[in-house]
Amino acid sequence: MRAFWRWHAAEETEHKGVPFDVYRAVGGHYLERVLVMLITTLTFQTYAFLHLVGFLWTDKQLSSARTWRELVGFIRGPRSSRSLLRDYLAYYRPGFHPWQLDDRALLADMQRELSRSESYAA
Repeated sequence: MRAFWRWHAAEETEHKGVPFDVYRAVGGHYLERVLVMLITTLTFQTYAFLHLVGFLWTDKQLSSARTWRELVGFIRGPRSSRSLLRDYLAYYRPGFHPWQLDDRALLADMQRELSRSESYAA
C-alpha cells in the first residue's frame, strides 16, 4: 500500500496546477479560493481530530500520556504537517500558483523509493 500511495502522491503532484488553472479559467477568484480553503482546512482538522479521539478511545489509549507525547512529537517532527506550513500559507497569497512551489526534490525522493519497491516494479 505504501508504494501505491507514494505513486499516487507523485501523480497528483505532477499535475497540481491543472485544477488551479481550470478554476481560474471558469471564473474562480481569490476571495472565494481562500475562503473555501480556510473552511476546508478547519473542517478537515476538526474531523481528523475527532476521528483520532475515536480511534484512541476504541484502542483504550485516550488517557495514555505516552500516546499523546508521541502525537506531539510527530506534529513537531521534521516530516510532519507542521513542516508544510510555509507552503500551505503560500496558498493564501493573492498571486499564488501551485507551480511556484518547487516539488522536484520530493518527486525525486518518491521515484527513488518507488524504484526500490517490489510492488512498483511488478
